[in-house]
Amino acid sequence: MAVSIAHGEKQVALPDPVIELSNRARVGYLLAGIFIVVGLFLIQRIDYLLFHNIVELLSILVAFSVFLFAWSSRRYLESDFFVFLGIALLFVAVVDFIHMLAYYGMGVFPGYDKDLPTQLWIIGRYIKAVSLLAAPFFFTLKMKKEIVFPAYIVLVVVMLGLAFIRIFPACYVEGTGLTTFKIVSEYIVCLIYSLAAYTMYLKRLFFSRRVYLLLQAFLAASILSELSFTLYSDVYGFFNMFGHFLKILAFFCLFRGIVHVGFYQPYSLMFLELKSREEATQKEVKTLRGIIPICSSCKKIRDDQGAWNQVEVYVREHSEAEFSHGICPDCFHRLYPGIKMVSEDQT
Repeated sequence: MAVSIAHGEKQVALPDPVIELSNRARVGYLLAGIFIVVGLFLIQRIDYLLFHNIVELLSILVAFSVFLFAWSSRRYLESDFFVFLGIALLFVAVVDFIHMLAYYGMGVFPGYDKDLPTQLWIIGRYIKAVSLLAAPFFFTLKMKKEIVFPAYIVLVVVMLGLAFIRIFPACYVEGTGLTTFKIVSEYIVCLIYSLAAYTMYLKRLFFSRRVYLLLQAFLAASILSELSFTLYSDVYGFFNMFGHFLKILAFFCLFRGIVHVGFYQPYSLMFLELKSREEATQKEVKTLRGIIPICSSCKKIRDDQGAWNQVEVYVREHSEAEFSHGICPDCFHRLYPGIKMVSEDQT
């Protein structure tokens, strides 16, 4: 259904925010997805470290793209949801990049074992999950960028410092596998993702249907990915690999929901704002154009229920106007003959 905005006597029609894919496009996406999955599966069989780096770089690229789009579009978006989400994902990408460099076999940080990249992973998931839970509230709250940016910088620096100076709780023990802290943390992250999904459900009218469904798919795939990461005992094992495939799926949904839609159908990200303006304008037009029954003697107005109300009561209930009471010169002289009226300017 197309979106239209009433403006006085005119209506401006906007294109439908949902673009139907042709059968050829669907087949193309399917073949590309199969090619990527098969290719990555073969790569991980040959070199798991290369597979891990490709997956992390893809997710980092998507997160950075979301930030670039949201930041460059911030002047055109009335709500701060996408801007806040973009800033959060930027810092998640920073943590993921360091996690990639610290992964076992990279050799970038000598003296650290498999625990460090696992700790960095958990740090990134906590930041991502809490940010996703908080983001929907910025549909109605205004974000202070001068506070959010420094807050994320401090948070990331502190958490990375705790991991590198070996104060952060252990997440992986060589010969034993995942620690209780790591497994419980993954379940907590899944719970926060679930709460974020529910919060987005409550705020679903702020999204176009397409964006809403893709963001929910992003959260669902993220939950499944985290659950998979509770099951592995080897950082090169099957469940670790499966969790990374689910991470690719999650970030593909994020890319389609924000980056792709934002560049090709930007009005989808402002769908509710346009709809709200349309409804408000239509309501205003209806109020101004309606035939209002008014008493020719006392000037009371009859409402839809048949009750007669003072003019100010009726107008207040049917508009955003408020009244302040005073007295006009004609009424003053009629009510108080012989008394000189002093204007506000003279006082």
